[in-house]
Amino acid sequence: MKAAGGPPGGADGKAPELPSIAAPKPTGKDGGGGGSGGGGGGAAGGGKGMSGAAPKPDAAKGEPGATAGAGPSGSSLGSMSAGPGETAAPDEPAIQPVIGTPRVGTTTVNGGMFKLKPNGPAIIPTVVNVTPTGHSVVGFRAKLAIDADGDSEAYRSDKTGQSQTALLYKNGRSLDPTRIPFIVVPTDFGNTHPNVKLGDYATVSYGPKTIYAIVGDRGPAGVLGEASIAVARSLGINADPNRGGSNRPDFEYRIVAGSKDPQPAESAAQIQARGRAVFETAGAPVR
Repeated sequence: MKAAGGPPGGADGKAPELPSIAAPKPTGKDGGGGGSGGGGGGAAGGGKGMSGAAPKPDAAKGEPGATAGAGPSGSSLGSMSAGPGETAAPDEPAIQPVIGTPRVGTTTVNGGMFKLKPNGPAIIPTVVNVTPTGHSVVGFRAKLAIDADGDSEAYRSDKTGQSQTALLYKNGRSLDPTRIPFIVVPTDFGNTHPNVKLGDYATVSYGPKTIYAIVGDRGPAGVLGEASIAVARSLGINADPNRGGSNRPDFEYRIVAGSKDPQPAESAAQIQARGRAVFETAGAPVR
């Protein structure tokens, strides 16, 4: 998943620095986000820490709603009623970003150090913000490489593309990177942040724009900064898996640890509605 495009933005091409997360210095010339290598993929990786409902072939068309209800055992963030998948064309933006960024607590705990690329130095720090409600929100600033892996034809145009994501639906189907906003975490992310699981809700912010996403795939050990085609498109970033993305660490990622639902959402609309509710309940509202 190579890439060579640069990010849009202000006069200097940089997004405003946000509190609590140190912005690492980019190495080398700015270019595309590039690929982080092969994704997590595979049914074995996808089954960890999640379960899902098989999509119904005769599901009604239209935008499904997300209902916050009683949460799974041990969860205080509620759960989602699964609905039918979207039928939007793959070349349409998955979602409309909201203006604002998550407002987290001031209590922070240092996490680990990660890299922008497999053979690069570990310059990306992660932090854990403890919100006023006692929830842990893991954050970091990194690049945005394009993940085309999953249940669409997009992976075929990616030099390192795979047909599977680490997070799977119950019937074994992968996420569709052109419709589902998801982020990628390294295979060893759990060593530093064991409470972060596949399916947890996340945000990706670029300048004043934020979209909600889920943790949907795994990438190379130690490397941060990758998201699906749907995330890039929605933030106005070139989403080509070979030439798109951005190498600049201008993107802020936040993950509410332990917020996954029993069933992964099947549409971008569900993720936006549910993600907003999760971040509000966790004490990290987007404002």
